[in-house]
Amino acid sequence: MHACQSCVRVWLGKIKFTGYNPLHQDCSPGTNCAARNQGFTAIEIIITLSLLGVLMAMSVSGLSYYQAGRSMDVAQRDLITQIREAQSMAVATGNTYRIDFSDPSRQTYQLQYRSGSGWVNVRAPESLPAGVQFSSASTPSFGGDAYLEFYARGTCESGQLSLTGKYDMSNSIQVDGETANIRTF
Repeated sequence: MHACQSCVRVWLGKIKFTGYNPLHQDCSPGTNCAARNQGFTAIEIIITLSLLGVLMAMSVSGLSYYQAGRSMDVAQRDLITQIREAQSMAVATGNTYRIDFSDPSRQTYQLQYRSGSGWVNVRAPESLPAGVQFSSASTPSFGGDAYLEFYARGTCESGQLSLTGKYDMSNSIQVDGETANIRTF
C-alpha cells in the first residue's frame, strides 16, 4: 500500500515530503489520486488575499471613527471631573478656584486657586486627547471670561464650552451657575 505525494503533503501538514503516506489506502504510485487534485491556484489565492485586504481596510476606517469618538468621550469626562474637583476644592477650602481655558492652542486647561490678587496653578496644565480641541467657533465663556470660577459656596458663573474632534464630532458642556449642574450634549 502506497500513497501519492499529495497525500503525504496533507498528512504532514505544511511540510513537503517526497514519499508515500502508508495510511492512505486509495492511492498507489502512478495512479491519479483525488487528493492530488486538491489545492488552490495562484489566482484563487490572489483574489482571496485581495478581498481580505479590502475587508481590513474597511475595518480600519471604522476603527478610526470609533477611536475619535472615544477621544471625545474621554475629553468630556475629564473636563467634568476637573470641574467637579474645582467646585469641591472651593467649598472645602473656602477659597476661589477656577479652570482657565485661555490657552491659545485650544488644547490645554489649567486648574488654579486665588492667592491674594493673583492665581496659582494647582498642578501642570491638563491636555485634551490627541485630535480634540476647544471649538474655535465658540471660545469657552463663563460670564464673558475664558475661565470657570468657583466660589466658596460652590456656585459659579453660568456658561458653556464646546469640544471638536475628527470627523466633525462635537460635544458641549454647559454649567448652571446657581446649582453648578452640568449638562452635556
